[in-house]
Amino acid sequence: MNLIHPGSWRFSGITSKKYLKEVKEIYKNNKVLYAEFNDVEQCIKTFKACTDYDIIHIRKEKSNGIFNVRTKSGLEEVNLNELNIIPTNNFKLFKKLKGKYYSKFSISFKQF
Repeated sequence: MNLIHPGSWRFSGITSKKYLKEVKEIYKNNKVLYAEFNDVEQCIKTFKACTDYDIIHIRKEKSNGIFNVRTKSGLEEVNLNELNIIPTNNFKLFKKLKGKYYSKFSISFKQF
């Protein structure tokens, strides 16, 4: 299955709408063959719309929730079992900040 849609599913948490959580579960439980996260700038160029968007290709096959994604800064690994918030780009900075604030405030990003 091929999907192109806004990236709001990557920010789904406890208070998110049910359909956003369902999208995330689909990606978590099925094999992601290809993933590409695009920022607002790219969406304006492509669709003349002001949002970020993702291109995802999945196969109905058991998955461990880990896949590679192409971003503006290169290829990154995403583990849906560890992250509820998934950035569009700058994974290294995100992981660094996540680690810093997790240890300082004992906040788990799985809660959001």
